[in-house]
Amino acid sequence: AEKFKGLSQEHMMVYSEVRSRGSKGVFKKELKKVTNLPQALLTRILKLLESRKLIKAVKTITSKNMNLYVLFDVTPSREHTGGPWYSDQDFDEEFVERIAKFMYSQIRDAAGRGKPEDATLLELHKKLQQAKVLNVELQVSDLQDVLKKLMYEDKIEEMAAQGDTPFERRTWKPSAVVRSHNYLAQTPCGVCPVRRDCVPDGVISPTTCVYMEPWLSKSSADMDW
Repeated sequence: AEKFKGLSQEHMMVYSEVRSRGSKGVFKKELKKVTNLPQALLTRILKLLESRKLIKAVKTITSKNMNLYVLFDVTPSREHTGGPWYSDQDFDEEFVERIAKFMYSQIRDAAGRGKPEDATLLELHKKLQQAKVLNVELQVSDLQDVLKKLMYEDKIEEMAAQGDTPFERRTWKPSAVVRSHNYLAQTPCGVCPVRRDCVPDGVISPTTCVYMEPWLSKSSADMDW
């Protein structure tokens, strides 16, 4: 109650609007539009609410120069943070590769022992947790993204047709045949673990992707064809 002491109606209006957005948060530009408050006044209100730890400003993976506001004790949604694959709003490709190498080695070793069931998605998740080599918590769905990356790169394949077997329980082995080059894996989309959240006009969108423009600007000589 002390945090709210002395707050005006305008302060409470801004606070209530931020609270109503939950983990999706709200940008300052939208707050101005919804509350119809002058820019200078809104800025002062936001700073005061931040100083009292009622709200916080966070950076997003798509709008690095615009602050997103959420309640102080709320974790922004994955569409804004990019989940575990982003560090300081930058895609952590090195981290993804570390996980991919770990998963590939486990699949290779399990197949070599004749026990591919030891390297299903569920088992891989369990092994990562037991290894305690990560400082972030990964969900099974996160590892599914990396497993699909290995598939796109033709590094692994299913043991056999597994019908209706849930994806997380399917068994894998290293690819025995080198297939024709998979160009999808060369694009940012092909290796991006948050591509399933990427939609036109969304917070994560092909039109605002910070990795697409550098890739498109490469010359054909730079491409790994």
